[in-house]
Amino acid sequence: MRDMANVMDNTIQEMIARNAISNRIVDLNDEFNPDSIYKLKYWLEKIVIIDEVNRIPMAKRKPITIRISSYGGHVYELWDIVSKIEELQDKGYIVNTMGCGKLMSCGFMLFLAGNNRLVQRYATPMYHSVATGTYGKVQDIRESLEETSRLNEMAKEYVLKKTKITREKLDEIDRCKIDWYMTPQEALDLGVATEII
Repeated sequence: MRDMANVMDNTIQEMIARNAISNRIVDLNDEFNPDSIYKLKYWLEKIVIIDEVNRIPMAKRKPITIRISSYGGHVYELWDIVSKIEELQDKGYIVNTMGCGKLMSCGFMLFLAGNNRLVQRYATPMYHSVATGTYGKVQDIRESLEETSRLNEMAKEYVLKKTKITREKLDEIDRCKIDWYMTPQEALDLGVATEII
């Protein structure tokens, strides 16, 4: 049974590698944590290395697509991968995002990083305020609140920069503590997505 599991694992790894190298598609189907973001960055960097080894001029480098299906996760990991994507875009790469299934929390924010943002017709984007699970002494809680507020403001500014969503709507979400689920059409109308597929 263990041999079969190893064969399946190797087959999956081969498929991931083939997709990343040949099709320039990288998947994030997990929560945002150091391991999942490390893997995503690894494949992005591998694509860049292959382009450089093959001396492909920037103007002829094909777009990279990141397919996302995630409930979210750690916000620091989100900003790590968004920074990497923007670094590639600054070099001249087209990095597209594709929303598959669930684009929630950090998944929603990562989706916004794409030059083109394609959302599947049955996908569910969801935005909410940054959350924390703080405990400890009063000073610990104060410091955590200050940092969480900073991260939440970063998220809001990013949404305002990338979409047609208003500050009033984002402030309402903070005030009412809601998870804002969208249909793909709403995402398109609000500039969250650029195309429904």
